[in-house]
Amino acid sequence: LSILFFLEQSDEDIVLVDAKGKIFFINKSFINNSKNLNWTQVNSNLQFKNKKNSSTRDILILNNEIYISYSDFKTEDCTKVNISKAKISKKKLNFEIFFQSIDCGPEFDAGRMSFYNHNGKEGLLITTDTDLGGKEAQDDNSSFGKILFIDFENRDSIIFSKGHRTPQGLSVENNIILSAEHGPRGGDEINLIQFGQNYGWPISSYGEHYDGVFRENAPLHKSHKDFGFIEPIKYFTPSIAISEIISIPETFNEKFTNDFFVGAMGFKKQINEGDQSIHHIRFNENFDKIIFEDVIPIGERIRDMIFIKEK
Repeated sequence: LSILFFLEQSDEDIVLVDAKGKIFFINKSFINNSKNLNWTQVNSNLQFKNKKNSSTRDILILNNEIYISYSDFKTEDCTKVNISKAKISKKKLNFEIFFQSIDCGPEFDAGRMSFYNHNGKEGLLITTDTDLGGKEAQDDNSSFGKILFIDFENRDSIIFSKGHRTPQGLSVENNIILSAEHGPRGGDEINLIQFGQNYGWPISSYGEHYDGVFRENAPLHKSHKDFGFIEPIKYFTPSIAISEIISIPETFNEKFTNDFFVGAMGFKKQINEGDQSIHHIRFNENFDKIIFEDVIPIGERIRDMIFIKEK
């Protein structure tokens, strides 16, 4: 089992997929009694061509089907946006390709998915990222540095928003779309995503290049609005190594309104950047400001989270 994995819920089971595509079902009863922790590995035909560099990026369960996004390098610097799906089964999962981008990029380190209804069409939103230079993020001919919408009917993709670096968190609740996005050195962002908008990378960012060298095509201006881009709701300097963002309903706590948990996965060796915690945040009514924030120390990297409702 890889230490990198992603979680979803299917009826009474938690479904876990690790970096290399191994799939496990765990009955959720272990949450209340750790002695009930039993792993069932389910065989599947999901195979990555490049075993060394390819990796799972997210898992989503919808309508008794499991969707997995993943990188799968054709060459060392070329991978497509890949999504495969299968009917849920504890015997064997037979995956078929649901979507694959026409173009390829130098990496695919985002891949968060969520169901969405766009203009009456049901489909998936998926986040994509860029290389360190970020040139793909402003290129309308590239699938990378974007949030894409893929409709279920014809499986075509459109650019939902652009100017993203590495969005590893995505939440859709009542048509409120929030992304959690890695900056460079500093400048992690939480963004309110709107169709057709530009979020600035690599022209605007509150972080800095790791090597400290100025780049004319990536000046990292310390304003988004002044250059025609959407400002983040919040940015973190130093970075927290931001990851998933999930909604926490009032059923968890009656005082919660517009409350979310945000994961952070900094390395222990990092001194000036990153933490290993869950950030509890509350948005105002318009989702343009954070009105409460608390940090819950965990001491381990938090890559993925799910909310399980229990009566």
